[in-house]
Amino acid sequence: MMKWFKSLVFLFLAMNIMVLPSLAADEPDMVVGRVYRIEGDLLRYVPDENDWVAMVEDAPFGTGDTLYSGSKGMAELTVPNGSLIRIGNSTQLQFIDLETDLAETDVASGIARFYNKGSRTVIKATSPYGYVLADPGTAFDFYVGENSVEVVALKGEVSFVHSATNARYDVASGSASILADQNQVSSGEGTVDPEWDQWNDHRDNFWAEKARTRGRSVEYLPPDLRDESYTLEENGRWESVPYEGSPRWFWRPTTVTVGWSPFTMGRWTDWYGDQTWIPSEPFGYVTHHYGNWVYVRNNWYWAPPVARVQIGLPLLSVGFFWNPGRVSWIHSGSYV
Repeated sequence: MMKWFKSLVFLFLAMNIMVLPSLAADEPDMVVGRVYRIEGDLLRYVPDENDWVAMVEDAPFGTGDTLYSGSKGMAELTVPNGSLIRIGNSTQLQFIDLETDLAETDVASGIARFYNKGSRTVIKATSPYGYVLADPGTAFDFYVGENSVEVVALKGEVSFVHSATNARYDVASGSASILADQNQVSSGEGTVDPEWDQWNDHRDNFWAEKARTRGRSVEYLPPDLRDESYTLEENGRWESVPYEGSPRWFWRPTTVTVGWSPFTMGRWTDWYGDQTWIPSEPFGYVTHHYGNWVYVRNNWYWAPPVARVQIGLPLLSVGFFWNPGRVSWIHSGSYV
């Protein structure tokens, strides 16, 4: 019985990986973000249930999602268009629009820090009192209170547009901040909360350290995934594997136990009607939502997504798009 079950599991993984990539060309150009780090609580509002549910690290978010951090909560959110957003305590943020060149959010209350690390992306952060526009290479803090908003430029220059007057103000790093309420705009001291700044410095140091651990993964990953190179370098290696008549560079995990298979360490959860995989492995998010797994030489290998889909390579012709989980369910008698 156990031997038969294991055979069915293998067949399940092999079949679904062979079936889905043929649909890659038909996938919508959907940008989905990742909850990268949570300290304390982070909740997502579910309209169908009219309730808030707890989020976990590596959970997805997208256009229309509303997130809220607890009274002692902080979170780091990444978007594969180069946007990095951190939210502090008691902060409510809604994603109005996520596209390959746009990240538009609404901060109803609290504090958020925005980094624009993209090459062509524009970040728009709105509030009841006005909105901020940030071009590539900029960073800013957005404090939204009950009666006013403050914009502190941390890197480069961003623009603030006042809701009441539609007047535009430029805010540069190292200069005064912008304070605005429903009626007027004035200059502020630009003071950043020390505890908030310290946590952001800690996260900045984390990314700076990981940026030095890129290795060969940078050569094989699409530009929007290269920040994740470190996790592949730390948990596996690239190997030249003969596949479909020619050698190809695939990535193989080396920090897993014998007999490991993709989609076996983690859990399924519902996200807007899709069964979405939440992985447990440190490398799981990238390898289970992008690209494709193939079974070669008694090992599972990950083939990264390609910038351009090629006809004639059905198993490898997986373009750069996010997928809730590159698997499908099959039935055999009374088993799934």
